[in-house]
Amino acid sequence: MSNKTSEPVMAVMPSDIATAHRPSKCCVLIKKDSSDLVERRGVQASPPEFKRNLLPETVNYHFTSTCNMRCKFCFADFCDCRESSLSQHKDIIRSIASVRPMPGGMPRRINFVGGEPTVNPLLGELVAEAIKCGLRASIVTNGYKLVRSTALPDYVRHLDIVGVSIDSLNSETNRSTGRTVNGQTLSAEEWLRLFDKLAALGVKIKINTVVGDFNCRENLLAFILKVKPNLLRWKVLQAMPVEGQNCDSLDMWNQGVTAERFNEFVKRHRLADPVVEGESLMRGSYVMISPDGRFFDSTTGQHCYSSPILTVGLDAALSEISFDEDKFQARGGHSGL
Repeated sequence: MSNKTSEPVMAVMPSDIATAHRPSKCCVLIKKDSSDLVERRGVQASPPEFKRNLLPETVNYHFTSTCNMRCKFCFADFCDCRESSLSQHKDIIRSIASVRPMPGGMPRRINFVGGEPTVNPLLGELVAEAIKCGLRASIVTNGYKLVRSTALPDYVRHLDIVGVSIDSLNSETNRSTGRTVNGQTLSAEEWLRLFDKLAALGVKIKINTVVGDFNCRENLLAFILKVKPNLLRWKVLQAMPVEGQNCDSLDMWNQGVTAERFNEFVKRHRLADPVVEGESLMRGSYVMISPDGRFFDSTTGQHCYSSPILTVGLDAALSEISFDEDKFQARGGHSGL
C-alpha cells in the first residue's frame, strides 16, 4: 500500500476488559543519538527507524496459545500472555473492522493463528464475527485436526484461505522437531485429500514451510508441483529465533539454518516459484496481535508488546510497535496474502 498517512482509529471498550496485564519481557533498542543505540528492558516503544502506517491489508491474530503440537522452532508459544475472553476477541475484531477500508474497497483480512486455531472452540464464532463485520477471514493451521476429522467444520467454507504448515514429509524429521500429535504425523496422501476437500469448497490453499537445519537438505518439489494447480501460494520461511518463545537465549538457538543452506533449499525448489522470506525480511513486516489483545513484534529478537488495544485504542497501540511498510510490501503483503 502506498498511502503514507495514518487515520485515527476508534477504540472499542468492552465491559469486561481485564485491568491487569502481565508486564512485557521485551528488550527494545532506543535511539540515544544519531550513532548510539542503548538497550533498555521493559520499554514498550519501538526502534525509530521503523515506519508506522495505517493498518495493513492483513492482520495476524494469534488469538490462542493452545496447541496440539510442540514444534521446537515455534515463535508463538506466548507463555507470557493470558488469553482474552470471547467478548474481548469480538471487540478487537470490531475495532479492526472500524478502520477505513483499503484503497479500492478491498476488505481487510483477519488471519486467525495460534498456537493452533483449530483446537480452540471459539474459532467458529470468531470467523463468523469477522464475516459479519465485513472482513475476510483465513487461518494458518498445522492441519492435524482438519485432516483427521471425518468432515470439515462448517466455518471452513467461510474462509478465504486456509494456510497449512508443512515443513517436511519425512515422519522422522517431523517427530524430531515436535510436529506430531501423540507421536502421529501427517502423510503426503493425507495432505492431498485435505486439499481436494478445500478446493471443492472454493477455499484457497497456502502452504508455509519453515526451513531450519532440521530440513534444509530435504526436497519437497514433487509434492508442491502436484499441489500447484490448487495452490495460491507457497511461502518458504527461514527459521527465526525469538528469545523467550523458542529458545532460552539467542546464544542457545539451534533450530536455525545458515543463509547459504537456506538459499540452497530455495534454489532446489525454484521450479515451484516459492515466495521467500528470510529472517531479516520477516522481522517488522507483519502486524500481529497476541492472545491477550496487544500488538507485538520481534524486531529486537524478543516479543515486544504494545499497550492493550481495548484500553488505548487500535491506532495508539499500533504506534507502539515496529512495523516497516517497505518490508511488508517487499514480501508481497500488499496482495493480502
